[in-house]
Amino acid sequence: MRITATREAYESVVHFVIAAFASAHPEATLERPIEYGFRDIDADRLDAGIRLGETAEGRRPPTT
Repeated sequence: MRITATREAYESVVHFVIAAFASAHPEATLERPIEYGFRDIDADRLDAGIRLGETAEGRRPPTT
């Protein structure tokens, strides 16, 4: 699994989820680069990109 996140997102959310996932799936390979720029998750073949309070150009966060 390849996930990109900012340090803030990683430390406050991603880290806990990945720890639980890795414990449940020890055979899985995890890549989690810490980055601040937006990435093209399709072109870079990432499974997820996580940012807190930020949106990619032209996209709006989901509303509930």
